[in-house]
Amino acid sequence: MTQTAVAINKRYNIEFHELNGCHFNPIAEDDFDDDATNAIINTKYAYETKPNLTLIEFLNHRNFLIEKYAKIPKYIIPKQFHLVLHPRFDEAISNTTKDLEPFSYSGFIYVTLVSKKSNNKRIELNAKNIKVTPEDVSVYRSLTWSSIDFDDDPDWNSREIKYIVVQRNKRDLSQTESNSNETIDESNNGAEVMDSAEQPEVNEFLYNDTIRNKTYFYPKFDTENFVPIRIIDVEKDEANDKIIIYLATEMAKDVYYVVKAKFYGNMTHEKGFYFTYYDDVNDPSEADSGNYTTEVKYFGATFLEPKSARQLFPCFDDYIFRTPFDVTVSRREDMTTESSPDLEDKEVIIDGKLFVDEYNATSSMKASEVGFTITNMNPHMYNINENFSIIFYTRNLHFKNTKFASIEIPKIIEFVESYVDMKFPLKKLKYVTVPNSDLKLTEIKNGMIISSEMHILIDKNYTTFSDNYVHEQLSLQLSQLWIHNYVNYKTREHFWLHDALELYLQTVVLYRLNKTSQADHLILEDRLNGMRDELNYKSTSLQFFNQYNVDDDDYHNFIKRKGASILRMFNSTISEPVLRNAIQKYVMKMHEMEYADFVESFNSTKIDCAHVPRGLNVSEFISRWVSSEKYPIVMVQRVNGSIILQQTSYIEDDENGQELSWNIPISFTNSTSRNFTTEFDYWLMDDNFTVIHNAYATDDADSWVLVNSMGRGYYRTNYDYENWMAIIKQLKTDHHVFPYETRAIIIDDALNLARMNLLDYDIVFDLLSYLMDKDEVTLHPWLSALNNLNYLYKTMEELPNFSVVENFMRDIVNAVYNKINDLKFSRDLTEDDEEKRLEFLIDDNSCMLGYPECIDDMKNKFEKLLLTDDEVNNQLLINQNQSQDELFRLLCTTIKYSGFFEWNIVYKSFNLSSDLNHQKILLRSLGCSREISLINSYIDFLVQKEFFRFSADILQSLSENKIGMKYVMDYLSINWKTIIKILDIKQLSVIFKNISNENEYKVLQEIFSTYPETFRHRDKAILRRCRDKIVSKLNWKKKIGQYI
Repeated sequence: MTQTAVAINKRYNIEFHELNGCHFNPIAEDDFDDDATNAIINTKYAYETKPNLTLIEFLNHRNFLIEKYAKIPKYIIPKQFHLVLHPRFDEAISNTTKDLEPFSYSGFIYVTLVSKKSNNKRIELNAKNIKVTPEDVSVYRSLTWSSIDFDDDPDWNSREIKYIVVQRNKRDLSQTESNSNETIDESNNGAEVMDSAEQPEVNEFLYNDTIRNKTYFYPKFDTENFVPIRIIDVEKDEANDKIIIYLATEMAKDVYYVVKAKFYGNMTHEKGFYFTYYDDVNDPSEADSGNYTTEVKYFGATFLEPKSARQLFPCFDDYIFRTPFDVTVSRREDMTTESSPDLEDKEVIIDGKLFVDEYNATSSMKASEVGFTITNMNPHMYNINENFSIIFYTRNLHFKNTKFASIEIPKIIEFVESYVDMKFPLKKLKYVTVPNSDLKLTEIKNGMIISSEMHILIDKNYTTFSDNYVHEQLSLQLSQLWIHNYVNYKTREHFWLHDALELYLQTVVLYRLNKTSQADHLILEDRLNGMRDELNYKSTSLQFFNQYNVDDDDYHNFIKRKGASILRMFNSTISEPVLRNAIQKYVMKMHEMEYADFVESFNSTKIDCAHVPRGLNVSEFISRWVSSEKYPIVMVQRVNGSIILQQTSYIEDDENGQELSWNIPISFTNSTSRNFTTEFDYWLMDDNFTVIHNAYATDDADSWVLVNSMGRGYYRTNYDYENWMAIIKQLKTDHHVFPYETRAIIIDDALNLARMNLLDYDIVFDLLSYLMDKDEVTLHPWLSALNNLNYLYKTMEELPNFSVVENFMRDIVNAVYNKINDLKFSRDLTEDDEEKRLEFLIDDNSCMLGYPECIDDMKNKFEKLLLTDDEVNNQLLINQNQSQDELFRLLCTTIKYSGFFEWNIVYKSFNLSSDLNHQKILLRSLGCSREISLINSYIDFLVQKEFFRFSADILQSLSENKIGMKYVMDYLSINWKTIIKILDIKQLSVIFKNISNENEYKVLQEIFSTYPETFRHRDKAILRRCRDKIVSKLNWKKKIGQYI
């Protein structure tokens, strides 16, 4: 193990070249047929001159809200794309020459395009963190005019294929003939062409001279149909992720041009060309024997959604551009490639040591939908029936553990088919598992799923989850397969719907699989998390969400949850059959026409539901919820047996929005009926006032009323003082009267209403005190309470009254800590996942709050992981079946409450580990220290080359450490120019979002004032959301927090 780890680390300890915030491996000049240089192209247009603005003025000033600079012009339309990639993994280790470096790639693009303007002299391509030099770019003009009358639709027109597809010919490259001289004549329409001495070789080869005499599929530019165009300059617009090609002459309208560009890049652990390494046996039969030896293997894949294709190759990385792609990938003999289209042909070159795989042309699609993998894994096929098969790529060690997924996938597909009333569009599904990867890692391509192996493997000897979890993941992924390519420029108002449908269909499938409690849990958590996260953002309208303009994963996830919750509310109001019928019509039209209007899908559907009031325009009802910001708050006042309902909307003081109103479905129950499954029998309409008579018993002083008790309506409910007291008394007397969903919603509403200053915190703490009852051992009430209390804990840390919140949290958590541990929940994978989550939640918060028994328990477990008693040469021995979350809590708690000895052991274990996941966990835990010298050493990792690939983990850990936040902000202030060359604003936003005091906010403003030229137009959206979140916390502390 140690030798393997050392070899891995040696592979990474290579020299890097800085380029636009990324670090590139040096690439030898003779790696390609024509010279390559390491020159950095900086554009003089990279930064627009800015007046002396503050950060707030920069974010709010109208002139700087214009985002057109970052857009590719719509009048340049790609028509066909050929992509060639040559990945390198550990070749530099095994090759004595220096012409190859590990974990990098190089490649070519050939883009056929037309211009819709006749006076255009520039071509723009998106490119980020990849290297292109002027010598690597060529432009060819077709000598054949198009006879087709183009429209403005940038989508592929199949009639054009015979005109524009650059022909691929398989021929002997040793027979290449030189070009003849070209002159300007009438057929060239005055285009400036190059002399023969300047022209690139017409049949130039794609890689290096060592394979020049072999055959290969390559684009052909014959002189009868194509002529090279002179290029004046090629500039890198760093600010807007572009490469700009300046031509000597104007492009002719509707004439075909071909752009050829050679590019270089590094593999990453994030977006773009992702890679990892893992241990595996060479044959599945070895795993069955139980006595085997593993070897280090490699894995690479594309993770490009929603707009990270620019991090893999120069392209038109915008949802409005759709074009067919031809993908070619080279590989070593011991590796396999896979792509969403099927393999067309493969070619053996370099004496059988290098293979080139050519895939069939795709249909018209976005650049981010390009997908392929390259790995040492071998494919394993399950023939489900004569019409459908599944191909799994997984470690040989775990192949047998894919059996469960192979059985469940056809069931799930059948359920989705039934709901959307459409046959599954694929005969073959390729499922590629990513070893040693983050749980969040999933990408859906047309006919291919690339996902963390932990999502589908069930193995007690490995870090995997229960069958419930596998059902949850497969239901979501297969739902995404149906609608992942619905996004285009025609459906931008429905971007939210495509994301929301994934979560909605996921729970539909789980109900069909009889996973009722699991589906209920997901629905509840989507509602709780969505409404809580909504307070962090100013713009929350579903209709105006555009995932391609939002480079923020947290915001994107919030929109998904809100959209899914509102769809479920529609399901409960206008009825399930009506909503299902509308979804079926929408899906059918999207498949047939690539455009459909979701609201219009209801117009032709008969609404025959007893719960929909007469005169309610269903389309207007749906449109109001989709287009409105925030959500309503229903105020409930009890008066002599009746309840008076009024609605309001929450608007922060610095917002200029007007009061909104909704048509709100109302359900209620009371202490007499205790019927928590009531339908939406009442409505609170635009008049903002509704009275329900005989709503509760007046002869009972403890009588209570609950509105929206199961949370099916997307709104919060506030009550008068007497009703809150009655609810609290019921919770303290017998909380089991309320279902767990109701208890979670009451807690969530109360804490968030108090956060909005609509409810007194004394009432909230009185309500939460029922949790000290040791009988409350259900996950979701605790999840709701602790997730919200953590907002207070993290935001109030500098306030004098912080101890009030801290002591209260300790009281309620410590009261249940021993109860939870006494239950000794089984680790059997067949046991309830919710019990395990509750145990982890309580332990995690107990350790965070400094509960001595929890800290001692973590330290004892840490000592058991020590390999020897040798303090000098010791390290941690981590089992493969150790839960990642539990391992991080164990390490983080030990580091937080220990000193240098434990920190050094974890650091040494990080350097010796060959498991990428374990490396990330070990490194993250180092950031939990409270020792200032160790924190400063940890922050220094950000600028050390061997830690560049772990930047996201380091930043995440620092953002969760309040002491670390202070020192990392000071470090950024001093070293900003160095840091911004390594990390971009999106990465650093993890730190900015967690700013919670005035001093840290002032440091951020000073960084902008000192280095305004380093802030780009594309950063505004992320910075605005960071600013909104910071200001919201600071305002809350001033107006509410200090008075708790």
